[in-house]
Amino acid sequence: MTALWAITRNTLLMLLRRRAPLALAMLVLLGAPFLGLAILEGDNTLAGLMRLTISYNLTVFSAALVMLTIYASCTCLDSEFSEKQIYLLDVKPVPRWIVLAGKAAGVLILNAWLLLVGGVILYGILMYQAKPVKGRPEQLSDAYQQILVSRQSYRPDLPNLRDEVQREQKRLIQEKRIDPTEWDQQRLQQQIAMALDKKLLPIPFQGNRKFIFHGLPTENDSVSGVTLRYKLYGEREGESVEWLQTMWLVHDPSTAMVHQIQLVAKRGTTREIQIPASVISKEGTVEVTLVNLTGPEEGKPAAKINIPLSDGLELLVPNGSFELNLFKAMSLMWIRLAMLATIGIFANAFLRGRVAAFLLIGLAISGMVHSTVKSALIPPRTMINAKTQDTADDTVRNLGAAFLDMLPDFSDTDPLPDLSVGRLIRWSKIFHRMIMDMLCRGGVFVLFGLWAYRVREVGLPIYE
Repeated sequence: MTALWAITRNTLLMLLRRRAPLALAMLVLLGAPFLGLAILEGDNTLAGLMRLTISYNLTVFSAALVMLTIYASCTCLDSEFSEKQIYLLDVKPVPRWIVLAGKAAGVLILNAWLLLVGGVILYGILMYQAKPVKGRPEQLSDAYQQILVSRQSYRPDLPNLRDEVQREQKRLIQEKRIDPTEWDQQRLQQQIAMALDKKLLPIPFQGNRKFIFHGLPTENDSVSGVTLRYKLYGEREGESVEWLQTMWLVHDPSTAMVHQIQLVAKRGTTREIQIPASVISKEGTVEVTLVNLTGPEEGKPAAKINIPLSDGLELLVPNGSFELNLFKAMSLMWIRLAMLATIGIFANAFLRGRVAAFLLIGLAISGMVHSTVKSALIPPRTMINAKTQDTADDTVRNLGAAFLDMLPDFSDTDPLPDLSVGRLIRWSKIFHRMIMDMLCRGGVFVLFGLWAYRVREVGLPIYE
């Protein structure tokens, strides 16, 4: 352990002596937040300004630290050879794996320290923006309810699509779009259910749709408040409707208590409604009913409201503090940097520094576009469009998805979607990313790098 700490300390000192890249990173971490404080305006609301501040700072921090990590991890070992310090280090009575472990630990500690600095600065700016100012008490309250909070998300139970699947199956057979004798019935119904699940759930004028949430904390658990977060779309004769009139009925299934809210919502925008925690039943259940009140207008018929099944509706319940949630967000960013640092250092054991840097840049780019590329190359099935079951197409899809899943996906370690709306970042997500990114993806390079560095010749013999 003494040798490991000595190499880690020397690596940190070596990186700190390289003033140009470190000064550039510190300039970004220190200067960008205050620049954003001066230029960011938001949507004239305090919550919108804070959301924009979080998005701006996390994006800048991530880009700057990724570049610094690529530089540090691909030069800290390569410079030992170029500066011929490896000849003094290699003769020390320590295993070679300690050299690589010490280099990796040094880069990881540097990243943790820089993320700590960036997180403290971001938290200070948010607290400065939230300072009490006359004339905006409602906006300050909204900011603490929507941004400076940690809220656990609960999704409704998906509606039973069995009847819809059977009707869709009959329609496809009548239109001779599928041959039922060439399809496995269970597989056919699964494909139709997947296609229907991707569609929007329609609600006709004066119609309603009930959603049930399970597993919520009960009133005995000291729940301070519940937020209903939703996003709606609407259409009338094939044309989009900009403003939608709705009524929400939130009630406890075990009592007659009903909380009624009538609102006008703009299509495609995410809105939040504060509802009392008393509507949660003793079993932790809440029923929410959406009523469509968007009637005829200017000679046109009534509108139909569409709500996305996957992300159109959720309940948010306070759970934990914003400070802890911010720490989890920084932890997710550190896991991303730790994966890149591990791959870069251990790849540098058998690759030149420039080649290892090129590898890391490719992984970083693939991580940023992973979800886009995957949805473009392997798009989800939107509807049954073949008369017979194509097993070859399914095989190609599965192989392509498996190959893409081997590459990192930065959207999985991006804390911005949760932190910017005050949604709780789960510890399980952090532990899962540590296993997948650091142990699995980084572990492959660790094993191969340790083997390559153990058998590597430090220098060629010179014969006179």
